[in-house]
Amino acid sequence: MRFYQNPHHPFPHVYIHRAFCKNLFLHGITPDVVIIESKNIPRPDAITLWVELLNEGWKKSKPLWLY
Repeated sequence: MRFYQNPHHPFPHVYIHRAFCKNLFLHGITPDVVIIESKNIPRPDAITLWVELLNEGWKKSKPLWLY
């Protein structure tokens, strides 16, 4: 999943993209990504989701795809 601020929304919102990569993100930043799901949610909801994912064992990483 990728979280980033939506600069076009009048209230603080965050884009969240869930993606799949046929190369399994093993080769650093890649353009070979298929976006499976995309959401634009309020920032507090994104923070809640982020904390839940970390508690489930997800790890923070550097950006892994170009867009």
